[in-house]
This record gives sequence, structure tokens and C-alpha cells, in this order.
Amino acid sequence: MRRGKTAYLDNVAIWFKADQNHIHIAVADPECLHRTAGPDPASKRGHPHLFPTLFKALRNAGVSHPPIPENQNT
Repeated sequence: MRRGKTAYLDNVAIWFKADQNHIHIAVADPECLHRTAGPDPASKRGHPHLFPTLFKALRNAGVSHPPIPENQNT
């Protein structure tokens, strides 16, 4: 579905891989998108602003998510 400049995709998946401490985002068609976001800003995949947003989405969906940081009110 599309509204203006925004596309609403039904085939987007988000999941957490504990061994990497990364959250993955993918579109069903592998040629479209598969990216990761991690909490470490020094990492190539680090995205300290996106990571907490995705963390909350996973937590609110009731699926596996990163541990809740002790110093963060989420």
C-alpha cells in the first residue's frame, strides 16, 4: 500500500540474533533489503539511535529481544 511518498510493506521482518547482539531487518525479497543494527556506535553496523527503537518494537511484539539495559527506561 502506498500513501504519498510512503510505502507500507506487509513483508518486512525484524528479529534479534543474540550471538551477534544485532537486530536484523529484512524484506521478503532478498534483493530488496537485509540490514542489521547494533548498539555499538563504533561498529560498522552500529546504530545507537535505531537499535532502541527496534528493541522496543520486538519487545512489544512479544518476541526475542536484547536484554533491557539497566540504565534505560524503556
